[in-house]
Amino acid sequence: METPKPHGEVSISELKARLYEKERIEQFLRAEVKELWSYIKIFEKDPFLKVYLRTKSGMVKIYLWFSNFTKKSFKGPALDKSTKLKNINDSCEILLVLPSDKIEIGGLVSANKFINELFVEGYSVKKVALSHDPSANVTNDIDVVKSIDEVVNSKLVLACGAETVKFVQDYANKHQNKSILLMQGPDPFFTPRFNDSVDFLDTLSQFNLVLTYSPYLEKLARFWGAMNVTTAVFGPDENIFGLNELVPRKNQIVVPCRFATEKGIKILLPSLSKLRQSGWKVIGFGDLPDLAMSNYFDDFIGRITPTETSQLFQSSKIIIDPSLIEGLGLTTLEAAKCGCIPIIQKRGGFEDMFESNKLPFIEIDNFLIPQVLLDAVNQSQVELNPRLVNERVSEINWNNGLRIAKNEIKKLIKS
Repeated sequence: METPKPHGEVSISELKARLYEKERIEQFLRAEVKELWSYIKIFEKDPFLKVYLRTKSGMVKIYLWFSNFTKKSFKGPALDKSTKLKNINDSCEILLVLPSDKIEIGGLVSANKFINELFVEGYSVKKVALSHDPSANVTNDIDVVKSIDEVVNSKLVLACGAETVKFVQDYANKHQNKSILLMQGPDPFFTPRFNDSVDFLDTLSQFNLVLTYSPYLEKLARFWGAMNVTTAVFGPDENIFGLNELVPRKNQIVVPCRFATEKGIKILLPSLSKLRQSGWKVIGFGDLPDLAMSNYFDDFIGRITPTETSQLFQSSKIIIDPSLIEGLGLTTLEAAKCGCIPIIQKRGGFEDMFESNKLPFIEIDNFLIPQVLLDAVNQSQVELNPRLVNERVSEINWNNGLRIAKNEIKKLIKS
């Protein structure tokens, strides 16, 4: 097994990690340039602007225009004047407010998928994002509006993320809308801006419904003052994640990686060398806070699609998820659904979801004592197997959570 390189040397894993990051940055910059040119072309059509540019002879004070453009671009997806938004001034039944239109990972994916399901169900739906990423792909059947004020009214306004709660409540109070908070995690514990944590706690009691993603989050929501709470566990999508016993399992451990400190990757890294020395191949996927961390893996494959993730789980024996705290822990459930045995530390998300003698994972107090983690790896191969962990999460799936959530939406719309 390849061991971590001395300081100054670069492994193949790190080279790949740097390539993935380069591609991600390049995608963003290309999208940003394309968007800037679309704005320039719009302004070039204005004859008064052309006269102004010519008269200034290169000493053009375009910073005023650019400042105005920057403010606009962070209100939502950039749309040129030729874009036609269907029924933009009509009311809609459901309006989803997202912190960003860059929907790739985490709770934003579940929220976006949920709202798309409501659209398919026949509800009139629109989305708005409070910030815009030019590399976001916002092409879909649902109207994406630049500003929430472009929607005259809606029956329900859904907040997704701590960054949106005050914005949504202010809008709901102004327009007398009903409001729902999609509570995907214990946001006050780890949201980057402290003011968002304060707003989250201050406005929680004002929502007509708080839809939590786990029993653990329901307890927190009630403790923090939520008046009406329902839990809908949006589990693994069984169309993507499932047991495939025809695929041979490698002596392989996979590790999900995320930027945030609470995702715990830094605590786990020193233990990976021992696992590799004992014969395990360790594969990392996702995002690394520092690209040099990739040296601790046999291979680091960056961000992958849900289908690719499922295939990785189906061919691996163990997933070690180092997250310190989770509102649910969907990645762990998806791995178990594929028969990949999870090893986690106590972190809240699965509280009250499983009987103590029917856990689909090995749970330890923390990863601070490496030998405890190594013992858990050995324990997992004796006490659990792919079919068993799959069976223990069989009732937790996307459709069951969707059914509960849709029933709550129907109640609020009809009331």
